[in-house]
Amino acid sequence: MKKNLYIEFFLCFFFGFFGAHKFYLKKHKIGVLYLFTLGFFGVGWLIDCIIIWTKIFKNYNSNKINPYNEIIYIDNLSDGWQFEHYTANLLKKLGYSNVKVTSGSGDYGVDILASKSGIKYAIQCKLYSNPVSNKAVQEIYSGKDFYKCDVAVVITNSTFTKAAIQLANSLNVILIDRTELISLLKQINKNNRIQSSLKNIKEESNNTNSSLRNIQEELKDINTKKEMIKHQISKINLPFDYDEEDLLLDAISYAFARERISTGMLQRLLRIGFNRASAIIAQMIDLGILSNECNSPIYFLNITLEEFLIKYQKSTE
Repeated sequence: MKKNLYIEFFLCFFFGFFGAHKFYLKKHKIGVLYLFTLGFFGVGWLIDCIIIWTKIFKNYNSNKINPYNEIIYIDNLSDGWQFEHYTANLLKKLGYSNVKVTSGSGDYGVDILASKSGIKYAIQCKLYSNPVSNKAVQEIYSGKDFYKCDVAVVITNSTFTKAAIQLANSLNVILIDRTELISLLKQINKNNRIQSSLKNIKEESNNTNSSLRNIQEELKDINTKKEMIKHQISKINLPFDYDEEDLLLDAISYAFARERISTGMLQRLLRIGFNRASAIIAQMIDLGILSNECNSPIYFLNITLEEFLIKYQKSTE
């Protein structure tokens, strides 16, 4: 059963001398101690009231946090439910969207669902004082599939056992331990500093997007031109091996469409290795299509498309 922080404070403030809030948290031994010592002679009751009050009014939305103070605050959370909501709030600050804390019962080991950059995350939170075992890894791995998520994550204020780390590596489950949690808390401060310059970045981004659209349109035009050229070249007979036919046709078409080519460019366009791209460049040189000056990595056209078509059309008549 998940505990409500407000109920905990109410029980502590009015009935804390009798350990009511400790029994509510199922800390029965301490509850009995409070019961027979009247809230540990009033000192324990007062400290508990201050701690719970601080938790309730903790400013999660502060622009500046101290990660090391924050991790101590996390260590003093009453139960996992509070840690889950703390983590959900942390994820929102880190730019995650659709952040949702699951119901708790029947959640298949998934405490939080979140998304970022089109990736859906299934997250399990462990508020532990001891290392987290591989059971948590097994649960979140299964829960990820149930919720149709892409990535499984276990986050804790503690550490992980060696078995948990090994299993997580084999299942591609992300583990965030105490050290990495502190790093995430530091990231919030960094994000806040970045926010101050987002307006300028956004304006630059708009200009960049405009340039990218122009580049995409240019690439689209080149690919259209390449297909038209390939159709023309496919009607003539060229002296090349059958296995290389499609690749060579594509390479020649790209060369005429772009009016230049390089080995690296061919590798990217045709998704082939360096040696194969070099061999195709050599074939195009033999066919009189390309020439290279001063050992430049860029090869330029040595012949126009019309001259090339006439040359090899005549040679096959």
